[in-house]
Amino acid sequence: MGIYKEKVLLSKEEGRLINSGITESNINTIREFKSYLIAGRIGILRTLRYMIDLRLICQKYKDKDFAAWSSKDIIEVMEKVEIEDISDSSKNEYRRTLRKFFKWLKGEDWPELKALKGEKKHSRKPQVLTREEILKLIESATNLRDKAAIALLYDCGLRIGELASITFKDLTFNDYGGKVKVRGKTGERLVPFVMAEPYIKNWIQIHPNVHPNESLFVGTGNKNFGKPLFYESYKNMLKRAINNSKIEKKVTPHILRHTRATHLASKLTESEMCHYLGWQLGSEMPKVYVHLSGRDIDKAIYSKVYGIKTEESMDDGNIRPVICPRCRENCGPTSEYCYRCGMPLKEEKVFEMEKKNRILREEFINETMEDSTKLQTFKKIMELIEAIDSDPEIKNEFRNMVGKVT
Repeated sequence: MGIYKEKVLLSKEEGRLINSGITESNINTIREFKSYLIAGRIGILRTLRYMIDLRLICQKYKDKDFAAWSSKDIIEVMEKVEIEDISDSSKNEYRRTLRKFFKWLKGEDWPELKALKGEKKHSRKPQVLTREEILKLIESATNLRDKAAIALLYDCGLRIGELASITFKDLTFNDYGGKVKVRGKTGERLVPFVMAEPYIKNWIQIHPNVHPNESLFVGTGNKNFGKPLFYESYKNMLKRAINNSKIEKKVTPHILRHTRATHLASKLTESEMCHYLGWQLGSEMPKVYVHLSGRDIDKAIYSKVYGIKTEESMDDGNIRPVICPRCRENCGPTSEYCYRCGMPLKEEKVFEMEKKNRILREEFINETMEDSTKLQTFKKIMELIEAIDSDPEIKNEFRNMVGKVT
């Protein structure tokens, strides 16, 4: 079963169809169409969409036997669809469904198909998240798993189904970040990631079952502990982060992919974008995102025409990990401390830690000055702490040892 519980949804729709009250002839025709689609390797979710649309058309607009439909019937139904208070995308879906259905039922040369040509184009550009909003979203995630999932979803521009299919054997790490093998609509592909690396490593440290064949993202609750997540879990994960972040834009899993594609469009060639985002070579999609991004047209006008060097021209806009100044480990751009050695990564945290350490030292020294034995013990403890603190590997081993004891 996939992350969308496709077979369960399909079975429920079969039940709704049988009890829909439409003619038996149309019920049987829709079921035959369903069998044709699945046998032709059309995805279950797309098949489900067609079934729902055809059932609703019969229930809401016209329950005449499909075999007897003419262009007059199609025009009558589409007129009712167009005046209904639904989105343009829903109206387009009905048009696509009827076109696909009647090509199968009547043949591709059926002249009445002309009545189904033309779809209303969306004039409004979908919203794109800024770099700051992406970071805010990751920072607002409630746990390490959610931070890693959101970071990887954006960094690699993945579809939810691709994210859910990742197992540990699909992951490799390198000096720059890592690569992940994903399975999408165009087959398998290797996608590099950089920004998401520290978040993934943090999550792996507490993953319930690190095994080559185990899903990277699994449940952590009592009911689904260690089990692969379904689509609703990913939606809820993102919803929690959005609510915490107070971002006012409408954010869906696809908006993260759309945002990444827009950010990449000014950096990659169209063929590189096809590989990175899992589109067929020659797809029109890269052109759409190149148009949305303007492919550095603003910078070109400012710098080449007017000779102005803008802040944007000096900043490539990429979200990068923060490198720990002590152990050189890649850390998440939203991290306050290095997950490996504990070094504060933000200036205010450094000052905060130094202040706390100074207060603790002063209090301890005041107590030990009255007792020479305590003073000697204190000096030895400080030497040991400095020795451990100066070597990240020893520090990590010491932390693990303390963790086992506690």
